[in-house]
Formats: sequence, structure tokens, C-alpha cells
Amino acid sequence: MSDAVISNELNKQSSGRLLSIDLLRAVAAFGVFLFHASLTAGFDKFSLSIPIPGLDRAIAIPNFLSLGAMGVSLFFVVSGYCLARSRYRGGSAATSLWGYYTSRVHRIYPAYFFSLLVTLLVWWLVAGTSAMWQPSDDGRPALLLDFFVHSAFLQGFSSTHFLSFNGTLWSMATEVQFYILFPLLFPLVRGGGGRIVLLVLAGCLLIRYLSGATPSLAALVEGGVAKSVLISYSVLGRLSEFVVGMWVALLHMERRLPSIRIWKVAGLFVVAAVATWRAVGWLSEPMWGLAFGSLLVWAIHEVDPRAVQMTSRFRCVRTCRAFGIYSYSFFLIHWVILFLFDGIPWFHLADGWVKFFVAGVACFGLSYVLAKWMYLNIESRDVPSKEGLNNCRHPREGGDPALHVIESKEAGFPPSRE
Repeated sequence: MSDAVISNELNKQSSGRLLSIDLLRAVAAFGVFLFHASLTAGFDKFSLSIPIPGLDRAIAIPNFLSLGAMGVSLFFVVSGYCLARSRYRGGSAATSLWGYYTSRVHRIYPAYFFSLLVTLLVWWLVAGTSAMWQPSDDGRPALLLDFFVHSAFLQGFSSTHFLSFNGTLWSMATEVQFYILFPLLFPLVRGGGGRIVLLVLAGCLLIRYLSGATPSLAALVEGGVAKSVLISYSVLGRLSEFVVGMWVALLHMERRLPSIRIWKVAGLFVVAAVATWRAVGWLSEPMWGLAFGSLLVWAIHEVDPRAVQMTSRFRCVRTCRAFGIYSYSFFLIHWVILFLFDGIPWFHLADGWVKFFVAGVACFGLSYVLAKWMYLNIESRDVPSKEGLNNCRHPREGGDPALHVIESKEAGFPPSRE
């Protein structure tokens, strides 16, 4: 994509947006893609085998690519931040309950449903017509049943449907659960502040620990995931990540957001990474939520005041911002592209690292092109109100002077998913 095309896209789409939010969305989507590409290449989730040139052996290192899965935590933090700020500013999240839920449906469902249709088509090509009506021998549900369960966001309540249809869409069920609870959560977080955040964090840690330590819940389910996984990855186990984002938004809007040193942010990331590599599942995701919340605070202070300078001087920033704008559609569609690529016979003849890089380049490019098309033709259509959805404005009255250059240009499209 040329500089002129990227600049034109950003002029249309970035009016009033915070650069930090777009860049963090880009990081989250790219991280999740790397994780799924590593699984497609056949890598182990916890260790990587690195061949040593000239020797017949390889060394094993922690699989840093698996950390990309934590991009989902970053999406949850950003989602909590954007919804809370929209509510504070009197946007769509602050309207009547009916208006709020309607805006949520308009915001996420068209692109989501399109990704379900594409997933169903790819499964039909891979598994055949009989799989549409009949469960598979390995316990996977019939595809049409899977399709309707996911259409209603019910996969988060079923062990067999949780990962059976599209490996990324379990998070959409968790996101919808948060949307349902948000009108009740907002006044609690606004009134209780840090005490509510700590209480929610402690509750999530306790729920995740107890569900994993209870044998009846942790027992494997044939053809699906354990009930402890359903609990830990539902809003019961992931609420702290959303609440951290909400708290950051409220502090930001009330101009009480403290600055944070980058070394403190790095320290939280180290703790979260160690918890992940040590497979301390009950601790890892809440810690990533705290780490990403602190990163968001740092980015708001250090990136957004320099938004105009960065986007005008650095092409890589403009490209990443465009990717962040398309990140929701990219998140929905990339797994399908990787799954389709994995079905090519010659792909399995290659070495693991060759498969990773080939799948990474080919599938990322195709997913990006399709995500951009989805954003322009599906995700951006039929949005009921721009107010409250274009939720990346600076909280100071009149806006940040650094953003006025962007805001003065006509915005042809609403932003990506909150």
C-alpha cells in the first residue's frame, strides 16, 4: 500500500481517534495471528525447537510466540476502556438500555455473522456435506448446529462448541457477556474506583484457581474442553481485564490518570510472561490484564501527544494504525484463512519453521486484504450513531491540539470495534 493510499485512508477513518488505541489493537491482532500461525505450523505451545547450523541437534527455548495469545487480554482491556469512555462522554453507551444493546449489535454482529458464514463455507469444503448434519468421529458437533450456537454467542457455555467451529470466536462470547453486564458495572467502577478493581481482580483469581483445582470441573470432556476452561475463559474469569480498562478510562476522562515509567510496565510484563510459561493458568490472564492496562496508561501519556508528528513522519505508524482500524475484522477472519491454508496437502511436507513463515506471509496478507474489505463494506455499514462509537477523542474540553489536524479532516467512516 502506497504512502498516498495510507494517508487517504487515515484521513477518512482516524478523525478523533486516539493513536494509542489503534496501535494497541494492531499489536493485539498481530500477536493473536502469530500464535495461531505457530499452531498451524505444528509448534508446541510451551517450547520451540531452534536448529543450530552445522550441528545435528536443536535447542529448546520457551515458545515466545505463544505469548501472542495474550493479545485477547489486550482486546478486553481496550474494550473496557472504550465503552467506559463512551458512557462517560454521553455517547451510545450512555443511552437507554435498549439503545445501548442495539448499538452493540450493530457494532459487532454484521462482521461477526459474515465470518461465521465464511467459516461454514470453509468447513464444508474441508469436511464435506455430511459433516453439515452429522457429528464427526472425534466428537465435533454437526457444522450447522455449531453455526447456530455461535450465531447466538452460546459457544461460551458449551464444552463441545467452545473451540469446535472457529478457534478465535470463544472470545466473542466473553465479550458479549461483558456487554450485557456493563450497564451494571459502570456505576460500580465509577463509584468504587481502585477498590472495585482490586475486588474484581481478587474474585477472578479465586474463581480461576478454584475451578482448576476442582477435579470434577478440571476433568477433560471428550470432544471438547473442561468445564474449568469454560469458567476461566468466561466473563467470570476474565472480568478483571475489562474492569482495568474501564478504570483507566475513568481516570483519563477525569484527568486523574497518573504517568507511569516504562520500566514498571516492563516489570508487569515479565511477571505475566513467567506465569504463562510456567503454566500458572489461574494467574496469567489477570496479570496480562494489569500489564496491558499499564501499557495503555503509558501510551496515552507518551504516544497520543505526539500523534500528528508520528503519523505524518513515519510510514510504519500509518500502516500500523490502518491495521489497528481493521483489527476487529482481521481478528474474526484470520483463523479461517489459516485453517484453509492448513488443508493444502503440500503444506504439510515442509519443515515447521518453513511452514510458519510461509503461512505467516501468505495468510497475513490475505487476511489483511479481506479484513479491509470487511471493514469498508460490512463493519462500517449500518452503524446507528457515530457519537459514542468514535470514542477515541481526547478527554480535555476542545480536544488535544495535536489531534485537531486529524479532526479537521472529513471522516468518511466510523471507527473499528470499541
